[in-house]
Amino acid sequence: MTTARGAATERAGQRGTGRCGPVGSRSRGRRRATALLVALLVLAHALALLASCGGGAGGAPASAAPDPPTDPGLSPEPVPEASDTETSAAAAPVVYLLGGSGARECVVSNADWGAELSRLADADVRAVDLGATNQSYTADRHYVCNMEDRPALVVIGVSLGRYTTPPPSQVECDKKLSPPLQAALDGEVEVEHRYTETRIKSDERKAQLLQTWLAERYPLFRKNYAANLDELEALLQACRERDYAAALLELPLDLEAAGDRFDTPRERYGRDCRRLAAKYQARWLSFVDDLRLPSTSFYDLAHLVEPGREAWQTRLSEEIAPLLSAGALR
Repeated sequence: MTTARGAATERAGQRGTGRCGPVGSRSRGRRRATALLVALLVLAHALALLASCGGGAGGAPASAAPDPPTDPGLSPEPVPEASDTETSAAAAPVVYLLGGSGARECVVSNADWGAELSRLADADVRAVDLGATNQSYTADRHYVCNMEDRPALVVIGVSLGRYTTPPPSQVECDKKLSPPLQAALDGEVEVEHRYTETRIKSDERKAQLLQTWLAERYPLFRKNYAANLDELEALLQACRERDYAAALLELPLDLEAAGDRFDTPRERYGRDCRRLAAKYQARWLSFVDDLRLPSTSFYDLAHLVEPGREAWQTRLSEEIAPLLSAGALR
């Protein structure tokens, strides 16, 4: 007869045994076999790699060099090299034309003038006409103080009208230009002509303008001449301080209508311009008498229209192109 304790022992023995022996022993056998199989597979794979790579000795390396570590973004990015076009544009010299409305009307456009200068100088040249109505030498100096630090030729227009009004208050060179003036200085604004050959003044009207100037404006010219001459010299000094080449240019004049009536004031500013040009190593450009454009090229006594401005621009380009190609700019 089986006791209760013996029955419990017998049931425990039944749970722990099977057809092939104890369950724990059989499970441990399977784990050993699996581990041995995996080890054999790894060894076979390694031997195959060694065989394909020459054994890892006396030949190519058994494995490729590891990839370089990924840059986490702390190193500075390489700066792309500028293209030849960008470099050329950055180094291209600039020719600035300063003056009153007579300067504004004496070139076709910035783009056309720049292309003509580039062709004659055999170099990339950017041209910017900054002429504006009643612009003073003082306002010109404000432009010079804000020009880019790059090779430049500053062409300063000289005319009768630039001496008839007193100079404005002292310019502050460290003061920024207004946005419209800065845009004009940067060449972002094209020349806007106010006069055209479709409506030029008659010979009779030009004769009246001549008499009016001699009677009313000439006294103002004499009165304000010395003060404006000082401003012109200050402008040349500013060009020297900024290391810009400079040229003084006599602006267009209708000699067919004026005859010799303007000779005396022209001789006065011409004499002083030659003196200042010598002092500041600038050029004095005066071809009004030589070019002698017909009266039909002028709206009035001083403002060119087409085709007069085309002829004037070409002569001006021919005069200053040698200054650019000869390396006279810094």
